[in-house]
Amino acid sequence: MTKAKANLFVSMSIGQRIKWLIDHRGYTQVEVAEKCSVTQAAISNLTTDNSRKPNAFTLLALANALDADPSWILTGEGPYEKRLPSDRPDEAALLRKYRSMDEQARAGLLNLLGIKV
Repeated sequence: MTKAKANLFVSMSIGQRIKWLIDHRGYTQVEVAEKCSVTQAAISNLTTDNSRKPNAFTLLALANALDADPSWILTGEGPYEKRLPSDRPDEAALLRKYRSMDEQARAGLLNLLGIKV
């Protein structure tokens, strides 16, 4: 990430960073709300800064749903993506893709691979 882009993120509000992540990940507010077990209105309030900072539960749910680092959402500092438990790019890409899938797609993939959970 360039220094200019990093500075841009720091200068954004929390709501602007959440909106950027939603757009960057290709989700709608409704999809994010469902993943976070909150209403679409709650997501809208966060993205338009009509709400205070998200509470801890909502922040962690947003970070999980958007595959983002919670401290980045609050501050804009550092990498926006969650740190993945692998230093191999192929494994990290696979894990990112898996995390972006809905439950049905995950179940289908696990079934295809013969993994019982």
